[in-house]
Amino acid sequence: MVYFSIAIRLLNHCTSGKGAFTFMKISRIKQFLKVMYKDMKRKGLNKPAIEHPKDAAKYSFIKYIDNKSRRLKLIRACLLHDVLEDSGYDEDYLSEKLGLGNDDLRLLRTLSRNTVEGDGFKYLDGIIEDEDALIVKLADRIVNMKDLLCWIKKEGGFNKESREIAKKYIGETEYMLTGLRQRYPGLITGSKKHPFSFQAEILKNLLEELKRFYQQ
Repeated sequence: MVYFSIAIRLLNHCTSGKGAFTFMKISRIKQFLKVMYKDMKRKGLNKPAIEHPKDAAKYSFIKYIDNKSRRLKLIRACLLHDVLEDSGYDEDYLSEKLGLGNDDLRLLRTLSRNTVEGDGFKYLDGIIEDEDALIVKLADRIVNMKDLLCWIKKEGGFNKESREIAKKYIGETEYMLTGLRQRYPGLITGSKKHPFSFQAEILKNLLEELKRFYQQ
């Protein structure tokens, strides 16, 4: 699949002397997601659901992360960020099946709504406190908002379901952007490029576009 060739190139770019191990791990992820998503489509679109992790990896902007091991962890998290919510498998199974370490599992746990009691904003608070989790979540939200806008435009407007999703995305995205600006101001506007600076600008524009549709 195209997205795994992209992921492998990214991973090889980020590693030194670990090519065989990296390829083995990404191959496990490839087969796992192939089974997990099967012929599923993105909601409202004729787009394979398995494309979503590729898109999330694209918008994580990992080339602006200096540490190679951290880049690897972020790519794995982008590819697997929905797994704890959607697959029904627990952490022990994922560790054994995919060779994930404790740091991988902790990050996936932070990204999963299933592991947090309370409302959605408590879940987002935990993500905002974790820089890596926030990079992945913002990448995921960029892709979700892009796909939602494609769905709305394809249908010529909202239906009941897409309007409810839009309402949720608007509230949550505003909350995350506020948290991002408060907690990581130097990473957004600093002289050194960081994923947040790119993600914040993209989300700001997507949010404005979605709100225009929602208010019509």
